[in-house]
Amino acid sequence: MNNKGLGSWIARRARMTPEKTALVFGDDECSYEMFYSRTIQCAHAFRSLGLKRGDRIGYLGPNRPAFLETMFAAASLGAVFVPVHAGFSVPDISYVVNDSGCSTVVYGPDAGSVIDAIRSDITVRCFISVQDNDVNDYSLESLIARQPLTPIEEEVGIDDLSIF
Repeated sequence: MNNKGLGSWIARRARMTPEKTALVFGDDECSYEMFYSRTIQCAHAFRSLGLKRGDRIGYLGPNRPAFLETMFAAASLGAVFVPVHAGFSVPDISYVVNDSGCSTVVYGPDAGSVIDAIRSDITVRCFISVQDNDVNDYSLESLIARQPLTPIEEEVGIDDLSIF
C-alpha cells in the first residue's frame, strides 16, 4: 500500500474487520467493507472527473456519510479535503472555497440554495450533489454507481499536504 496517510485507513480497517459497523446514520448501518467500497468508488469518480493529487475538494453540508466518503476518497487520491462549515454566511463560504482553491465542491441536500447563491462568485470546475437534483450538477450516487472497486494506487507520503 503506497498511501501512508488517511487514504489507506479504511482499506486496512476493512481487511481487519470487514463486517463490523463503521457508520450509523439514522436507521442505516454501513460495514467497514461497504464503507471502503463506497470510498474507493468515490475516489474513482473524482478521478474520472479529472481530479488528482494536490487538488482541493470541498464539502459543504451537514455531517453525513457522504462527508466521510468525500474526505477518505480525497485522501486516497492525494487530494486535499476542505470542509466548509454550512453555518457560514454566503460571502464567507465563497471566500473559503476561493481562498482554498477548491476545484470541486460536493454539497449536501440542504446546501443547494447556497451553491446557487455562490455559483457565479467562485472558480469551481465541478459541483457534485449528494442527492439527485434538477440542476446540471453531477450526482454523487450516480457517479459512484458506475465506478470500479479496484484499489487506488496513489503514493502519498508523510510530507504530503493531504496526509492530515
